[in-house]
Amino acid sequence: MLETTFTNNSNWILVGQESATGKKEVLEAILDRFNGEIAEIEVQQIITHGSTAAAHGSFKTAEGSEFSFCHLYQFVSAGKNVIKEMTTYLIMTNRLGAYNEGV
Repeated sequence: MLETTFTNNSNWILVGQESATGKKEVLEAILDRFNGEIAEIEVQQIITHGSTAAAHGSFKTAEGSEFSFCHLYQFVSAGKNVIKEMTTYLIMTNRLGAYNEGV
């Protein structure tokens, strides 16, 4: 199903960590990072306008790590569900308590 979601020359940027170019590389990077480890997900908001969209929420992995995310999407055109570019901001939230407490 994911193969029809991205263009052949799509880009994925995981801010501060990695990027991938081309459908095959993008799909491999996404599956390598997230395949099978998400146990729970909550999408809090989705905003769309023309050929752009944004979604943010949180998820928990099977190992108990918790993350907040924001995905920014650029589609090939308005009304199409094929992604040309996706930028992801990902923050591990269950370690922030220690950070905020100065540990």
